[in-house]
Amino acid sequence: AGKSTLGNLLLGQPHDEGPFHVSGGMESCTQECFTSMVNIDGVNYNLVDTPGILDTQKPTSEIFEKIAKTVQQCAYGIKAILFVFEARRFTDEQKKVLQGITMFLGEEAMNYIIAIFSRTTKKQNSSRDEMRKAWNPVVSSFIDQIDNRWGISPDSDHFLPDDPIHKARLGEIRAFIAGTRGIYTTKAFELAQGKNEAEKIYQERYDEMQKDYDKRYEESLKSTIEGMRQKYESQIAEIEARRVEAERISRERLAEAEARRAEAERVQHENISEMKRGLAEAEARRAESERIHLEKLYQVKEEFNQREHEIIRSRDSEIAGLRSQIDNLRRDEGCFALDTKVQLASGKMIEMKELQVGDYVLSDVRNNKPEFSEVYLISHMGHHDGFLEMVRVEFTNPDGSKGHIRTTPKHYIFRSDLSILYARDVVPKETRILVLNKSNELISVTVDSLFIEQDTGYIGFYTRAGTVIANNILCSCYDDCPPSQALMDLVFAPIRLWTKVFPSNHRQKELHPYVQILETVYSK
Repeated sequence: AGKSTLGNLLLGQPHDEGPFHVSGGMESCTQECFTSMVNIDGVNYNLVDTPGILDTQKPTSEIFEKIAKTVQQCAYGIKAILFVFEARRFTDEQKKVLQGITMFLGEEAMNYIIAIFSRTTKKQNSSRDEMRKAWNPVVSSFIDQIDNRWGISPDSDHFLPDDPIHKARLGEIRAFIAGTRGIYTTKAFELAQGKNEAEKIYQERYDEMQKDYDKRYEESLKSTIEGMRQKYESQIAEIEARRVEAERISRERLAEAEARRAEAERVQHENISEMKRGLAEAEARRAESERIHLEKLYQVKEEFNQREHEIIRSRDSEIAGLRSQIDNLRRDEGCFALDTKVQLASGKMIEMKELQVGDYVLSDVRNNKPEFSEVYLISHMGHHDGFLEMVRVEFTNPDGSKGHIRTTPKHYIFRSDLSILYARDVVPKETRILVLNKSNELISVTVDSLFIEQDTGYIGFYTRAGTVIANNILCSCYDDCPPSQALMDLVFAPIRLWTKVFPSNHRQKELHPYVQILETVYSK
């Protein structure tokens, strides 16, 4: 990307003849960290040339390990971190590398990063405005994150070292280095490494728990299917036995008919005069017997087919029931109805089915001032195939108008003393809840009535405050858990921190994995 070239230029050396070796091929020749002393505005600094993250044959982990050793050896801290990349491209892979460096060095390192564009066109090399026009949204966002600290590596193929433009580009980079406030310390690096190690341990534990859950679920499913298979085989065996019995009866009846036919022939031989009459009678009896036999055979066949269809329908019904039971096991027991309304920071009222991660919704009121909190996770939302039980809590507003809210029975709402209780435990004419009036005050009102309804739509979500004002009622975001708002805020602290770095895009019917783990642990 041009790191070694820039290092030589900052040292006042020709770009390919300085202490940092410049590769003539496609692969980086910098495989180890090298240093050289540089003086900027009368201050001496150690200039460190590291291996490239993308343009080296060594694994990224090995490169990070070498960089870590170099950082730990910088006893006086690091003044600036020059992130050099080609102006012609800023790929998703480079973006991921930048994110990896940020995680590796910590968020504080963003205060010391200076972006350097290398291998620019002559037009871009001569003008910062031309360089800025070539940025895409990803590059612009990155530059904003580092407080607009960026420079252009002068290209000796476009402008010789004594050219004013060449000198101006180097001067800008030196000015950014000298003007960077503070230093990146080894203590900050060690804190970042500790955080990375903690996140790694958490991820390993999460993967282990997910693997154990998948294994137990698969074993349970296999056991259920095996039981169904054995039952089905038993029913098939019973049907086969009935079929064999029917064939036996048929053969016996055919034998009887044959005996009667033989008797008729014997009578025919004994009395020729009676032969025609006896033969006609025998034929009539045979025809009648055959008709009866065919009717009975058809009846047996119809009974067999009907029984077989009943068994198949019964089996399909049992399978559907088991699948429904499995779906029910996966359902969360606490959420809001989709038509419940919340207020956005813009003042707009929307139904919860329109909520997006990143929206700021009204979550509390303090000293008549509304407080808005970010929605950082939608745990699940959608429609069940069957009906979902909902509790409808009705109340009277201070102005005399009626209000209500619908939640699942085990969703928490706040009492007037700021304690929480399940919606199903509300006592009409006794329980007092907190309701928002038109003066932006949370006032205490008594619940009028409570009804049980059925619905199919549901949504569960979490704000960073852990609360939300829904249909003007102060509610908790938590459900089916210990009755402590503070405890649940602590339990959800890891996912709140995680979504700060990696925003969630979960919006499925199934529970988010983190919430599913908590549901499983609590239900035990």
